[in-house]
Amino acid sequence: MPKSSKTIRIIDIAIFVFVILFLASLTNSIFVNQIGYYGALLLLIVKYYLTGKTLFRKTGLELPLLLFVVVEIISALLSDYSANAFQNVLKRVLLLPIIYVVASTADSPTRLKQFVLTYLAAALLTTMFYIGFAFEHFVNQLYTIEQKGPSPFQYVMTAGGLMSFTLIFFASLFFSQNKISKEKIFYFIGASVTAVALLSSYTRAAWLGALTGIFFLLILYRKWIYLIPAVVAIILYLIIEKDESRIYTYDILEKGLNEIVSFETDGSAKNVFSEANKLLVADYEDGIKIYEGNNLVNSFETKSPVIVVDKWKDESYLGILVDKRMFIFSIADDSIRLDSEFISPGNITDYKIINGVLYVAELDSGLTVFNNPSNTKSSFRYFNDENILRLDVSDSLLVFYSTKNNKYIFTKVDGEKISNEIYSEKINTVSPSIKITDNFVLLGSQHGLRVVPLNESKINTKELILPSVHSFHSVNESIIAVCYNGEVYSIKIENQELISEKIATFSYQPVSVQIAEDRLIVTSVKKNRLLSVIDLNHNTNLQRLQQWKIGINILADNPFFGVGDIDLKQTYSEYREYWEKEDFGHLHNNYVHVLVILGVIGFIVFVFLLIKIFIVHLRNFMMVKHSEFPKAVVAASFAAFVGFLVSGLAEWNFGDHEIITLVWYSVGISIAAKQTEIKKQS
Repeated sequence: MPKSSKTIRIIDIAIFVFVILFLASLTNSIFVNQIGYYGALLLLIVKYYLTGKTLFRKTGLELPLLLFVVVEIISALLSDYSANAFQNVLKRVLLLPIIYVVASTADSPTRLKQFVLTYLAAALLTTMFYIGFAFEHFVNQLYTIEQKGPSPFQYVMTAGGLMSFTLIFFASLFFSQNKISKEKIFYFIGASVTAVALLSSYTRAAWLGALTGIFFLLILYRKWIYLIPAVVAIILYLIIEKDESRIYTYDILEKGLNEIVSFETDGSAKNVFSEANKLLVADYEDGIKIYEGNNLVNSFETKSPVIVVDKWKDESYLGILVDKRMFIFSIADDSIRLDSEFISPGNITDYKIINGVLYVAELDSGLTVFNNPSNTKSSFRYFNDENILRLDVSDSLLVFYSTKNNKYIFTKVDGEKISNEIYSEKINTVSPSIKITDNFVLLGSQHGLRVVPLNESKINTKELILPSVHSFHSVNESIIAVCYNGEVYSIKIENQELISEKIATFSYQPVSVQIAEDRLIVTSVKKNRLLSVIDLNHNTNLQRLQQWKIGINILADNPFFGVGDIDLKQTYSEYREYWEKEDFGHLHNNYVHVLVILGVIGFIVFVFLLIKIFIVHLRNFMMVKHSEFPKAVVAASFAAFVGFLVSGLAEWNFGDHEIITLVWYSVGISIAAKQTEIKKQS
């Protein structure tokens, strides 16, 4: 069916516009990105129908891609959740043509450069916005509180993965040019800004992928002059940034704090409890320690890292493990004896003990109250539909912060009974803190302190602008507020008005704070963020190891084609340990996850696909290695893919829609760079 060249030109222009839309939104808007991609794909199909000309050249990936689709379909057919599996299969299959759309439309040196620079310019703007959010995140001490960066456009792990690709592309273009030029300066600025944003994301897997990709680039370019100092810098960083765990004891003076003693612990001092002349320390991976002064008296190894030690009632003490198991122990002759182990129904976020009653806040299932350490099977449940993050309790009042509606909720306490909500304050915060006194309640957030009077005295309720408060502690007639940034404030009521005064600033970030006999006991833990990638006791690593163990157990029951390409939450719940509180939809590892969803046969096909992509990149690089810009594009795509493979050891980034879109884009642009070079040579 012949059509005028004018119609084809209009279609070509529309295709170009949609592709530009696709490229400009790769790192910031999945909705716009899908419009760009599917718009270009549909118009390419229309163009093929009108002209009859072949638009997609073979790439060498057709067989592994076809086999991958086949095993996905077989696995879905055999799955107990076929409908869910086929939905995910469809999503994955529909993204595969990105390779061909990019490869066929970047069909000239000019288009190749336009496409690459459009992606990078838009990504740079996105990272600049991200740095702005990251600065606000830092000012509010949210890195300390959340241990991760902000998520303005997408989940922070996704943001980190996208930025690692962008950094590698900028770095490759920078390395490709030997002379100083405006372009080289732009690439350097782009790489620097993106590196700052990537560090700000606080995503270890993305850091690892970016570092691997940059090192691979340096090898491809043989830039030994950069490689050697980079290796030296990393080694020095690992040597200088040593792990440290320290406990400080201070006298509380009228106008400040006076350090009495400090000492190091062998583990990571997460929490302390002081009694008489003894100090109990939850030393995380090193178990529970008993100290007299700064002398270690005895220790007790726990089943997993311990994060809390406290006294519950009479001679019974409470311990909480990082996996949220709880246990009761007793002490005799400076030796610790395990008495019993128990769990609460939900994911523990906070606890309080008052009058021998244990109140446990749960992020997913409300509040659990345990009255007797001798009978932990007897408990009471309240507010099952609330997601409780923090709480404080007095003889007659319970106040907690629920993330469900971002509210501080006040309730009455009468023995075993807790009333429904009697008052609430809506405050949107990720750093809630609560302190109940006889006359008022302090409600903290990153925006300041809100005061709620409890009697008839009209206390000035203006907000006190303090940094995010880590914890409150009553001392004589005042309240000590310790902030996440290490600042310490004394808060008092004078002339019916609440006032604050800064009395100290720690040179470290507090991990736990306790008051004992008018003394302040503070723990500090400093960890090398990069080395934590291989720290088997790091809480997220422990979680991943447990996920992989469960994944292997699921595989053992579904060895050939797995359970289907599904969300694994339901299946995971059937295999997890009784104390685990969360069911995971994926396993934070590309290779374990593919084994579970597609089985051994699917995994072999998956690895075959990855190997073929690696070979395609390698062949493309050998073809274009004498042409500056195509070489930079292929090297960037190649190195980004290698970084993706490495970061996939700790993330399910193959299943991340935004990340895999960028992977297929990079494969397509690598093929396009090779094809433009072939045209040039012919």
